[in-house]
Amino acid sequence: PTMFINTPEGGLDRIHADKSHKEKGCTMLAINSNGKVDYDAELASMKGRGNSTWGYPKKPYNIKLGSKAKLFGMEKAKSWCLLANYEDLSLLRNQIIFSVGAEIGLRETPDCRSIDLYVNGEYKGVYLLCETITAGTEGARLNLTVDKKDNTFNGYCIRLDRVDDDDTQNITPFTKYTIRTKLQQSIVYPGRANMIDELQTAIKDDFSAFEKSLYSYDFDNKKYGYDELIDVQSFVDYFIINEFSCNYDAGWLSTY
Repeated sequence: PTMFINTPEGGLDRIHADKSHKEKGCTMLAINSNGKVDYDAELASMKGRGNSTWGYPKKPYNIKLGSKAKLFGMEKAKSWCLLANYEDLSLLRNQIIFSVGAEIGLRETPDCRSIDLYVNGEYKGVYLLCETITAGTEGARLNLTVDKKDNTFNGYCIRLDRVDDDDTQNITPFTKYTIRTKLQQSIVYPGRANMIDELQTAIKDDFSAFEKSLYSYDFDNKKYGYDELIDVQSFVDYFIINEFSCNYDAGWLSTY
């Protein structure tokens, strides 16, 4: 599969100068491995992504389509990320581990496809096009909703990452503590615009109840134990897949 992206400036200088800058007016042509067009229209935006990976010569990106589309056999969505895999000479590690995660039953594992990327006619290499960790009903997207009118919600998404992450304007911090360096637990979904007091209180209560249970003498109590508060199997599977893959970031950076 191949993606051709053209930027209004004819280059990537504005995006590379500021990772948070959202370039408007880009166009994208996506051709699948059968030679058929999956997308041929304007993008809502294109921007940089990543923390340490942003410092490498081959840079990763986030793209947002003008309208939802199925790309290369994956479920319909607007938001996608392009992983550069600069440090992986095989260009396969992320794709293999995503596949293993899905095989062992971690249902929110992002789907992905290896693609050839061209920007303004210049070949940029093999990238991994991935689903993003966002709310939605298709694929690995998180089936989360918030109704501000009725003050109702069915869930939330939390991230553990650096305090100075570039997305902090869109998230709500609720605790800060130190593991090797200063980190922050933040509410990724819903963002500040859709946050309601009841949900923020519920999140704090959930984490407080879990930590109290985990460190209490009756942590294995059938009524009060931690296994009543979390999906133990998915916790176990999550740790297995991260240990198996030697994921350096697991549990302290870019952790959802």
